[in-house]
Amino acid sequence: MTLQVQVGDLDRAREFYGALLGAGPEFEPHDDFLEWRVGDGETWLQVVGVRGPVRPLANRVRFRVEDLIAARAAVEALGTSVSRVTTLASVVRWVDFADPWANQLGFYEDLAPAGQAAGPGGSVHDESLFRTE
Repeated sequence: MTLQVQVGDLDRAREFYGALLGAGPEFEPHDDFLEWRVGDGETWLQVVGVRGPVRPLANRVRFRVEDLIAARAAVEALGTSVSRVTTLASVVRWVDFADPWANQLGFYEDLAPAGQAAGPGGSVHDESLFRTE
């Protein structure tokens, strides 16, 4: 699977996404194209430099991290505004932010042990299940 985001400045994108993902791109087949493998499988984030207006992602993409607080601090160190941490007890916690081109991104950290059924039940629209710090 591939996910492609558009950017207006490839050098700035290399720095931003390199810090976000903890390494430089793994693949650069063109002068205006950077690619990082995300996760353990064949999922790739493609960062494409465009001339003219950038069309940012309309839907948010969150990347799994082991330490949400450290990942949040790394993005803030880039000068990026990051949301407060939202937690669904015993399931997941996350933060949201945008890259410099308004692509909607975020991080999440699993709280349920691997292999264990997670969830308080109820509805994703029930705000009483979520806590914001």
